[in-house]
Amino acid sequence: MLLRLQKYSLRFFYKKGKDIFLADTLSRAFLPEVNACEFRKELEEVDHRASLPVSGDRWQKIKHVSANDPVLQ
Repeated sequence: MLLRLQKYSLRFFYKKGKDIFLADTLSRAFLPEVNACEFRKELEEVDHRASLPVSGDRWQKIKHVSANDPVLQ
């Protein structure tokens, strides 16, 4: 979920309201079956370049340095 939201600039505001106790209701709500393979593939296809202000030259430098970094390998 965080990867999907990464491309948005979000601001959260607390808005005081009535006490609503939904935890029990939400904890009992079942989720439909999720195909893990499709979800994993979707996460692998996230293009971080679309949401980050990085130039093409800088991306090339990052790719080169990452390829030569033994920890990342």
